[in-house]
Parts: sequence; structure tokens; C-alpha cells
Amino acid sequence: MKNIFCLIVLALLIAACSPLKPVPTQTQVPTQTITPLPSATSTPSPTPTIIPTPTQIGGGAGKLIFEYYKAAYEKAFPDLQGDVNVFTSNIDGTDLTPITNGIDNINQIASISPDGQMAIVFSRSDYSAKGDLYLINLNSPNSSPRKLAKGLIGFSGAGLGLLGYGGFGQAIFLDNTRIVYIGQGSEGNGIYVVNIDGSNPKKIGALIDRAQRRIVSFDNTRVYWDTLQSETFSNNSGFVYLFGNIDTLWWTDLDGSAQGMLESNGQQIMSDFYSFSPDGKSIAWIPEGLEKGCTASVGSLSPWSDVWSQWLRNGNQSVNNQTAVDSFIKNCLILHVASLSDMNNDTKILLTPPFDPAKEDFRYHKDYILTWWPDSSKILAYDNGFSSIEVVKNYPQTIYEILPKDITPKLILLKVLDNSPIIEPGGHYAPSPEDLFFPFNFSPDGRQILLTQHSLDNQGSIVNILNLESMDYVKDFANNITPDVKVQRVGNIYWLP
Repeated sequence: MKNIFCLIVLALLIAACSPLKPVPTQTQVPTQTITPLPSATSTPSPTPTIIPTPTQIGGGAGKLIFEYYKAAYEKAFPDLQGDVNVFTSNIDGTDLTPITNGIDNINQIASISPDGQMAIVFSRSDYSAKGDLYLINLNSPNSSPRKLAKGLIGFSGAGLGLLGYGGFGQAIFLDNTRIVYIGQGSEGNGIYVVNIDGSNPKKIGALIDRAQRRIVSFDNTRVYWDTLQSETFSNNSGFVYLFGNIDTLWWTDLDGSAQGMLESNGQQIMSDFYSFSPDGKSIAWIPEGLEKGCTASVGSLSPWSDVWSQWLRNGNQSVNNQTAVDSFIKNCLILHVASLSDMNNDTKILLTPPFDPAKEDFRYHKDYILTWWPDSSKILAYDNGFSSIEVVKNYPQTIYEILPKDITPKLILLKVLDNSPIIEPGGHYAPSPEDLFFPFNFSPDGRQILLTQHSLDNQGSIVNILNLESMDYVKDFANNITPDVKVQRVGNIYWLP
């Protein structure tokens, strides 16, 4: 990141009405004359209403897979080796099962197969060491893991760090039979495709001289990856307004024929805030540098500054003109969405928070963490208030949805997760909210989200499941697996397909 910083409710309800019993035939007495009565109009029997079986909330296997820390599992699993192991459980935290047993000291999830039967685990001795890739059969957790590659460079820092990377990006399943990874192979360092049994490794791309490379997505023809590289951004006058380590995107053809920078309208995508759609067809990103049209300042602020609603209300920083703020949003605060097959024809979405600046405290900015819905129809945007400076005592941690194909796509409020106190923890460059929520991982049906709450003050974490239909938390998992926010207990966590 740049220096300034930026679950299952299972119900089965079948109502069935018993068939109507036939009325017994009346036997006539031969010696008795029966005077027929007028025929009564028969009332039709109501058609039984069959209540459909409700769709299982969450979808998929109804299980979770996650990285679990020794502080959490050592009492229940005293013989388990290593400091971090990979576990599965039901959504309510029951049926807790380790699937690694200290392959090495730190074991982290790199990828899960589309059918949910296998996982790739990135294993290393400590957070600064190179690691190896192992294939784990989730249906046979006691079986021996298969080593697929060795000598890979992982992200440093304990567990999630602040972005939830862990083993993420070391490898990705292309399908249920092949993976792609960045690391050491028979032809040296590079990008490799290999079968899950370890056969037929093929180098498809070379690496550039950059740090911390990750596989981030793929489609039918390409694999996409990023580098964390030092960049400096300046305006037309040469003033440096932003510098630091920025995620920069690249592509490599799966057949190994070519590779290059991922560009839109002649500019390589450099962004800490981007997301590829699950169907591999689209990308959403917020450029790190200034938009081409972002030249005018707001009040006494520079074009690259955030604008607070309080300033607009009170005239601070000479911000007292809504028209100027609206122009700032139009020209500077833009989310781009494009098809990977047509990167130059991007949709531009204004990042306007749906709040009233005359009454509510928030900021106009472009530091939103992005995640697509599983069906690739919508984007979740999370405003974490990071690097918020001491303008407010509490910051609304908020999630929005964006429908890119709407006529006028915009930020639509879903939920304010927390009004987090602003603190200044040691080691951070600016005051920040005490609690942050990330990463966000959707259930297979898109009706629930796993979100991890991190407390920067004590470096702990707690996992919640948010029901997007009721906007309520499903607390069973949090109570059973992460009851204490003061202890680092869970790393990356995902739904099994």
C-alpha cells in the first residue's frame, strides 16, 4: 500500500395436504321412496398449496475454510504442529477439522478448486521466508499433501497484515485439473501452468524485476498478475502529490505467446483499489493518480485532497461551495469499469456518498475496497476511513453496492458497519479507525458476506457473517470461532463452493 494509506440457516419446510377421503356410497332401502332433494352446489376442494423448499442460505457446500492461529486451536488440538494451520468448519463453527498439520510452521490458503474438493496451501517456516505450494484433498484431510512447487516468495507480515493477502496470489486453480503459479520451476523463475498431479509443468511467462508478485485473475486466454512497485505521481507543475508502493497490473497469455501491461486508454492500471469479476470478463478500478480532468481545486485544497462534509458546512479550508465539490467529484472521484476485451471503452462511475453533507459527517474520496458479487452483476464498495486524519472522532465504516450496468450507476448504501473511534496506533502514519473490516468474501449464492473485523489497537480479529437480505449478523460463527477480538485467531477465510 502507499505510504499515506490509504452461516448457514438450514430450513426444510414442506407443507402437504392429505388427499380428500372418498365419501362412502349411500345404500338405498328398496321399500322406501326417496324424494330427491335439490342438488346442492358442491364446493370445490381447495387445491393444496405446496410451499416451496426455501433455498439454502449461503449455497455451496455449507462449509467454510480458513486459516486458524495456534492461540485459538492449541487447547482443542494440542498435538497439531505449526503456528498457523488450515481448518474447515460448518458455518456455525461446528465440525471444526484441521486439514493441515504443520506442513511447515505457517500454512495459508492460496486457492480453492472450483468444485471445492481441493485446496492449494502456501507453507513456509516464517513470514519472511520463501515457501512451497501443496495440494490438499479436502475430502481426505489425513492424506499426505502433494508438493507442486517450491521456493516461492510470499507476502511478509504476520497473517493478514492489513490486506488479507496471506497465501493469496501464490497460485490459482484454472479449473479442477490445472493451476497457475508464480515462482521457481524447471526453467527458473517465472509464471507456470502445471497439472494438479504435478505433471506437465509449462513456463508461460517471465518475471519483471518487481517485488511481491501475485496472480490475481484469469480468463480463457490470459492470466492477470500484479507487482508492488515504487511509483511517484506529480502534477503538471512537477509537484509530487503521491508516492509509495502501488499495485501495478500485467497480463500473460496462457499459451505463453505474449505478455504485457494491462492498460486502459494508453495508461497502465496502477491502483491499490481494483477487483476482477469472478466470470473473468471485467475489471473495476480506481486509478491511483489524478484523473486527466482533475485539475481544479476545492476551496484552498489541492485536487488530490479529500474533502470533508464538515468543511462544506463550516467553511473550513475555504470549502463552502457545493458546486465546486460536485465538480471535484465529477472530475476527480471516479470508479472505472471495463470489459477485459475492450479496456478502452470503460464506464465511469462517480463516487458520491449518498449522505447529506448538511447533516452528516463523511468524506469525499476514492479509497474504496472493491469486491464483485459472485454472479459478476454488482460491485461491493467498502469505505474504511483509513488515513482519515483527526477531523472526526468516529468514522462510519460503510458498505455500498454498485450496479455497473445501470443507466446511472452510483454508490447505493447497504449498511454502516460501525462508527469506529479514530485512534493513532503505533507504527501507523496517520490517525485511523480503531476497527477495520476486510476482506469481504461472498457466499456462493451472493446472499451473505464473510467479513473480518480487525482491531488495529491490539492487532486482534473477529469474523462475522452478514445476511444481505436482513442486514443482520449471523453470530454463531463469531461466537464459536472468534470470540475474542483481542486475539489474532483467524486469517483468510472463504466459503467452500
